[in-house]
Amino acid sequence: MANNEKETIEVKKDKLSALLDANKTLLERVDRLESAASKAGLAKYDSQHAKRRRKRVKLLMYDGKVVERWSDMLKNTVEKNVKTKSWEEEQIIQVYFFGEKEPMEFHYETFNRNYTKMNAIVLSETITNETNEQKYGSRILKVKADDGKEYKLGNKFVN
Repeated sequence: MANNEKETIEVKKDKLSALLDANKTLLERVDRLESAASKAGLAKYDSQHAKRRRKRVKLLMYDGKVVERWSDMLKNTVEKNVKTKSWEEEQIIQVYFFGEKEPMEFHYETFNRNYTKMNAIVLSETITNETNEQKYGSRILKVKADDGKEYKLGNKFVN
Protein backbone atom coordinates (compact mmCIF):
# COMPACT_ATOMS: atom_id res chain seq x y z
CA MET A 1 0.00 0.00 0.00
CA ALA A 2 1.38 3.44 -0.90
CA ASN A 3 1.95 6.02 1.84
CA ASN A 4 -0.60 8.45 0.39
CA GLU A 5 -3.49 5.96 0.33
CA LYS A 6 -5.98 6.14 3.19
CA GLU A 7 -7.07 3.04 5.03
CA THR A 8 -10.81 2.68 5.40
CA ILE A 9 -12.99 0.17 7.14
CA GLU A 10 -16.53 -0.44 6.08
CA VAL A 11 -19.04 -0.97 8.89
CA LYS A 12 -22.78 -1.24 8.55
CA LYS A 13 -24.69 1.68 10.06
CA ASP A 14 -26.61 -0.45 12.59
CA LYS A 15 -23.36 -2.08 13.83
CA LEU A 16 -21.69 1.34 14.22
CA SER A 17 -24.70 2.66 16.14
CA ALA A 18 -24.62 -0.35 18.44
CA LEU A 19 -20.87 0.15 19.13
CA LEU A 20 -21.32 3.87 19.81
CA ASP A 21 -24.26 3.19 22.17
CA ALA A 22 -22.26 0.54 24.06
CA ASN A 23 -19.32 2.93 24.37
CA LYS A 24 -21.59 5.71 25.67
CA THR A 25 -23.13 3.32 28.23
CA LEU A 26 -19.69 2.22 29.45
CA LEU A 27 -18.48 5.82 29.81
CA GLU A 28 -21.59 6.69 31.83
CA ARG A 29 -20.98 3.69 34.12
CA VAL A 30 -17.35 4.70 34.64
CA ASP A 31 -18.38 8.27 35.52
CA ARG A 32 -21.00 6.97 37.94
CA LEU A 33 -18.58 4.60 39.68
CA GLU A 34 -15.79 7.17 39.95
CA SER A 35 -18.14 9.78 41.43
CA ALA A 36 -19.36 7.28 44.06
CA ALA A 37 -15.95 5.77 44.85
CA SER A 38 -13.80 6.90 47.72
CA LYS A 39 -10.27 8.09 47.14
CA ALA A 40 -8.98 5.34 49.42
CA GLY A 41 -10.79 2.69 47.38
CA LEU A 42 -9.41 4.04 44.12
CA ALA A 43 -5.90 4.19 45.59
CA LYS A 44 -6.22 0.58 46.78
CA TYR A 45 -7.37 -0.56 43.34
CA ASP A 46 -4.57 1.36 41.62
CA SER A 47 -1.92 -0.06 43.95
CA GLN A 48 -3.17 -3.62 43.47
CA HIS A 49 -3.18 -3.32 39.69
CA ALA A 50 -0.02 -1.28 39.25
CA LYS A 51 3.21 -2.77 37.96
CA ARG A 52 5.56 -3.79 40.71
CA ARG A 53 8.38 -1.29 41.00
CA ARG A 54 11.79 -2.48 41.92
CA LYS A 55 13.33 -1.00 45.01
CA ARG A 56 16.24 1.37 44.30
CA VAL A 57 19.23 1.93 46.58
CA LYS A 58 22.52 3.80 46.39
CA LEU A 59 25.91 2.17 46.84
CA LEU A 60 28.85 4.05 48.31
CA MET A 61 31.96 4.46 46.17
CA TYR A 62 35.39 5.75 47.07
CA ASP A 63 38.04 6.30 44.42
CA GLY A 64 35.99 4.35 41.87
CA LYS A 65 35.70 1.27 44.12
CA VAL A 66 32.37 0.06 45.52
CA VAL A 67 32.20 -0.16 49.32
CA GLU A 68 31.19 -3.59 50.59
CA ARG A 69 31.10 -2.67 54.28
CA TRP A 70 32.94 -0.81 57.00
CA SER A 71 33.93 -1.53 60.56
CA ASP A 72 33.12 0.24 63.76
CA MET A 73 35.55 2.93 64.85
CA LEU A 74 39.05 1.55 65.39
CA LYS A 75 40.09 4.73 67.12
CA ASN A 76 37.80 7.40 68.51
CA THR A 77 39.52 10.04 70.61
CA VAL A 78 38.44 13.58 71.36
CA GLU A 79 40.84 15.95 73.06
CA LYS A 80 40.91 19.65 73.71
CA ASN A 81 43.91 21.39 72.18
CA VAL A 82 45.55 23.42 74.96
CA LYS A 83 46.92 26.05 72.57
CA THR A 84 43.86 26.69 70.40
CA LYS A 85 41.25 25.71 73.01
CA SER A 86 39.35 23.80 70.29
CA TRP A 87 38.25 20.19 70.34
CA GLU A 88 40.14 17.82 68.04
CA GLU A 89 38.89 14.41 67.01
CA GLU A 90 40.72 11.42 65.66
CA GLN A 91 38.34 8.81 64.30
CA ILE A 92 39.63 5.89 62.24
CA ILE A 93 37.48 3.31 60.41
CA GLN A 94 38.23 0.31 58.22
CA VAL A 95 36.51 0.18 54.83
CA TYR A 96 36.16 -3.05 52.84
CA PHE A 97 35.82 -2.80 49.05
CA PHE A 98 34.50 -5.40 46.60
CA GLY A 99 37.41 -7.17 44.91
CA GLU A 100 39.92 -6.16 47.59
CA LYS A 101 41.25 -8.70 50.10
CA GLU A 102 42.41 -6.29 52.77
CA PRO A 103 40.48 -3.35 54.24
CA MET A 104 41.77 0.20 54.04
CA GLU A 105 41.92 2.57 57.00
CA PHE A 106 40.48 6.08 56.68
CA HIS A 107 39.92 9.06 58.86
CA TYR A 108 36.16 9.04 59.29
CA GLU A 109 35.84 12.71 58.33
CA THR A 110 37.90 12.26 55.15
CA PHE A 111 35.87 9.24 54.07
CA ASN A 112 32.56 11.03 54.65
CA ARG A 113 33.63 14.08 52.66
CA ASN A 114 34.91 12.16 49.64
CA TYR A 115 32.63 9.20 48.96
CA THR A 116 30.21 9.24 46.03
CA LYS A 117 27.05 7.23 45.37
CA MET A 118 25.97 4.94 42.55
CA ASN A 119 22.37 3.86 41.83
CA ALA A 120 21.41 0.20 42.02
CA ILE A 121 18.24 -1.90 41.77
CA VAL A 122 17.47 -4.53 44.40
CA LEU A 123 17.18 -7.94 42.75
CA SER A 124 16.50 -9.88 45.95
CA GLU A 125 16.38 -9.40 49.71
CA THR A 126 17.07 -12.16 52.22
CA ILE A 127 16.30 -11.97 55.93
CA THR A 128 18.65 -14.06 58.00
CA ASN A 129 19.02 -15.07 61.62
CA GLU A 130 22.62 -16.15 61.21
CA THR A 131 25.41 -14.57 63.18
CA ASN A 132 27.05 -12.76 60.26
CA GLU A 133 25.97 -9.41 61.73
CA GLN A 134 29.32 -7.73 61.15
CA LYS A 135 29.45 -8.47 57.44
CA TYR A 136 25.82 -8.16 56.37
CA GLY A 137 23.43 -7.42 59.21
CA SER A 138 20.06 -9.13 59.35
CA ARG A 139 19.12 -8.39 55.71
CA ILE A 140 21.22 -9.32 52.70
CA LEU A 141 20.59 -7.48 49.45
CA LYS A 142 21.56 -8.66 46.00
CA VAL A 143 21.69 -5.57 43.79
CA LYS A 144 22.50 -4.69 40.21
CA ALA A 145 24.36 -1.40 39.97
CA ASP A 146 24.46 1.15 37.17
CA ASP A 147 27.89 -0.21 36.21
CA GLY A 148 26.15 -3.48 35.21
CA LYS A 149 27.71 -5.57 38.00
CA GLU A 150 25.84 -7.46 40.70
CA TYR A 151 26.78 -7.06 44.36
CA LYS A 152 25.74 -8.80 47.58
CA LEU A 153 25.83 -6.64 50.70
CA GLY A 154 24.02 -5.83 53.92
CA ASN A 155 21.16 -3.34 53.94
CA LYS A 156 22.96 -1.09 56.44
CA PHE A 157 25.65 -0.40 53.83
CA VAL A 158 23.37 1.19 51.19
CA ASN A 159 21.83 4.64 50.79
